[in-house]
Amino acid sequence: ALSASSGGRSDSAGAKACTKAAAGDSDSADSSPRETSSGNSSQQQTRQTSVVGSYKFGSINARDHCTETRSAKQIFEGTKCRLDKISPSLLQDIGGADRYALQLDDTFWRLICEWRQAHNVVFNPSRCAACLVINNTPHHIQLTEFELKEGKDYKVFGAGGGYDPDSRSLGASGGAVVIFAYGYIPTLTDLAHVKLKIFSSAFSAVISTRRNRTDISNRNGFHAGYVEKVQGEYWSKSVIVINS
Repeated sequence: ALSASSGGRSDSAGAKACTKAAAGDSDSADSSPRETSSGNSSQQQTRQTSVVGSYKFGSINARDHCTETRSAKQIFEGTKCRLDKISPSLLQDIGGADRYALQLDDTFWRLICEWRQAHNVVFNPSRCAACLVINNTPHHIQLTEFELKEGKDYKVFGAGGGYDPDSRSLGASGGAVVIFAYGYIPTLTDLAHVKLKIFSSAFSAVISTRRNRTDISNRNGFHAGYVEKVQGEYWSKSVIVINS
């Protein structure tokens, strides 16, 4: 089992790297995604919640952020910088919930796109399983443990001030975190799938690049569920919203 407190699991790029990564941002490239989803059964939209407004997660998936190939370090630094700028304080504005959810989803999807670009099937393949967790309760939610069952490593990125990496705690009413697990290069005898177990005070979940392996169960009276769950050949994307 790999604990969430492991020092190497959280991205800690400095301000200089953040500025450099942000300078290459571009939000205007719209095109079809490179892999097709597995159909309506793999994308599940559940109840609307206050912290995400009427936004439908996955609606951004037609945008292709793969404009250039970046190293894993550059991808992680850029993701951290973009998430740092997304603050739950947006939720206090009129229409802020929709904008907050859109910014989270767009940054989250960009991480997957950039990883696919850098680790394409021909030259440097590596699967990834990514999960965005949003706290829609008036309580702090602690991520207690991560257990990497298949894969090479994982990263945890908090959004704005909504996640405390020291206590591994999601802030109340809008705290959000991105969990990104990735795999080794596949071989003829090993498809190098990715599987990560997530444990928290509100739920336990599994994210995986294998079909129909992503799952969730509630804990301590909370109601956590997927508002998006989609699968490609080499990646999976899921969004969990926690309700009271």
